[in-house]
Amino acid sequence: MRHIIDKRKQNGRFVLLGSSGPILLQKISETLAGRIGILELTPFTVAESSCFCSWATRWWWGGLPPLYDLDTEEQRLTWLQSYPQTLLERELPVIGVRVPARRLLRFWTMLSYVHGQLLNVYMLAKSLEL
Repeated sequence: MRHIIDKRKQNGRFVLLGSSGPILLQKISETLAGRIGILELTPFTVAESSCFCSWATRWWWGGLPPLYDLDTEEQRLTWLQSYPQTLLERELPVIGVRVPARRLLRFWTMLSYVHGQLLNVYMLAKSLEL
């Protein structure tokens, strides 16, 4: 691919899509300097999502694009339940997090319940059996 890109230097000839964070890019053996542009895509903003859902729907379901391709509430719930599990089991170990996924999921869930309240670290640690 590099040879084809370098043969005729012209911006915008190729768009390669994928998910690759900076830590994963460190493992690439060859520099991509001058050949790569990285765009960090955020969830939908209120303005972007207003054309296909109400602000109340966006508030309830969040702004992650895959949710809005799903037809039923049941499909959305399934996706939302599997998202943290996938993140904790597959993505975090790649960047060096070596805590069992089950414990991280429990921690994630507990943090979501105490969000916006006083943080009692002792109770969190006790619940995590630490």
